[in-house]
Amino acid sequence: MTMLRVRDMTVRFGGIVALDGVSLDLNRGEILGLIGPNGAGKTTLFNCISGVIAPDKGTIFFEGHSLVYAPPHVRARFGIARTFQNLQLWGSMTVAENLVVPMDALGRRNTFSDALHLPFSSYAERASMERARAILHVLDLDRYAGTLAGDLPAGIQRRVEIARALAMRPRLLLLDEPAAGLDAQETARLAELLHAVRERFHVSMLLVDHDMSLVLRVCDYVYVLDFGKLLARGQPAAIRSDPKVIAAYLGEESKKLEGEVATVVPTRPRQAPLLEVKQLAAGYGGLEVVRDIDLAVHPGEVVACIGANGAGKTTTLRAISGMIHPRRGRVMFGGRDVTGTSAERIAQLGLIHIPEGRGLFPNLSVEDTLRLVSNTAGHDVNITPAFELFPKLRQRRRQLVGTLSGGD
Repeated sequence: MTMLRVRDMTVRFGGIVALDGVSLDLNRGEILGLIGPNGAGKTTLFNCISGVIAPDKGTIFFEGHSLVYAPPHVRARFGIARTFQNLQLWGSMTVAENLVVPMDALGRRNTFSDALHLPFSSYAERASMERARAILHVLDLDRYAGTLAGDLPAGIQRRVEIARALAMRPRLLLLDEPAAGLDAQETARLAELLHAVRERFHVSMLLVDHDMSLVLRVCDYVYVLDFGKLLARGQPAAIRSDPKVIAAYLGEESKKLEGEVATVVPTRPRQAPLLEVKQLAAGYGGLEVVRDIDLAVHPGEVVACIGANGAGKTTTLRAISGMIHPRRGRVMFGGRDVTGTSAERIAQLGLIHIPEGRGLFPNLSVEDTLRLVSNTAGHDVNITPAFELFPKLRQRRRQLVGTLSGGD
């Protein structure tokens, strides 16, 4: 039986058509996949379904209820919950508290009833904690119940965000790129957990993700968007072999070259490192996350820092860029000792840190966002090279950053 029905959904942002007459059906108990290149309209469709933005045209029905004019909190009470591309956890609360707060809001428990020790309030508190424990157990998060959400690695935070959405007792769960930042093993584990969630909590799911290994493994049916239009739909096996999908999303197969192909790595004259890190140690509070880190980046090099969630990759970058102060060791950039220097000063020297979470101003246009660099640099900065490198942004220079797709 159809649970969610979307018909002729159209959304425009100025002259940009983000969705152009898109329709889809999601059946009860189904995990439905939604894929497509960056800017295809996936997140825009999510935002229409959850009520974050209003469509210019089209209808949405959930369990027989029209959602076109329903605000987000009404949709939540109907049984729709969602996660976000950018993690939206309460970092200063424990994992368990992140789950209990939305349950209390849904159950109308309040400070007044708690202060009076009303039986209703005590019962609601016990019920919330029992459900929180059940959700954490299914998502393999039991051991993190008392940990502050902000202290967890991004991969674990992704699971906590799913757990918090489940705390709302949804019938439909909208998952916006839940595998972002996960390695292959963690993605495989997430696929198992999503199936367990469906069986345990009897919830349907609409899943958006760029990780095809997750989408094709988890989903019962897949829709493909491209440039705001429906490109294809079908079971995962059919989508995997669809030529249109391969061309638009997975990339066309390169023509095979005849004969042997040699790969030549040009040798560079050895130069002094542009960035050099020696015996670096850093952490948070009483926890030392990384220690004895040595690395060097020479001019023109691309150096990767990899490891499992919680290994210390982000902490290393934060210590290098001045976002946190190293406890020991030395950071040299361009022949200058920048250990303990402020992040602002390090950025002015030319070392820029792009964090894993987006730190943009959603109500500024693309062009105004780029011009903010002038404030940091202390002089006017020519933004033309940025548009030459990313021509798509030139087309959207007047568009608000908050309305762009995650990839943009």
